[in-house]
Amino acid sequence: MTAGVRRKCIAETQVTLETIEGTEYGEFPDDDRLKCYFKCALEKFNMMDKNGGIKYNLLKKIIPDPYKEVGNDMIDSCTEADGKDKCEKAFNFMKCMFYVNPMAFIAP
Repeated sequence: MTAGVRRKCIAETQVTLETIEGTEYGEFPDDDRLKCYFKCALEKFNMMDKNGGIKYNLLKKIIPDPYKEVGNDMIDSCTEADGKDKCEKAFNFMKCMFYVNPMAFIAP
């Protein structure tokens, strides 16, 4: 499921796979394609509404049980992430999640 969304969002945004994978190592360049990739992924997973609101409670429900505590802490720490548009908000949310727990962050 994740691979299909990743392929679709890469096609839509033209971001490179290397750029996406770099975020798992803390590389968050100021790249509009990457920002909109994260928005695309959140929307395709129905985790972002049409107004740009991130569905935090829904995100928490899909975390596998062994990772619930860590995942919930990451999400709770990042609910204030915002941006000038949906792309920037999604990017800032993902960037926050990485900085809260770099070891547990996985780019969609």
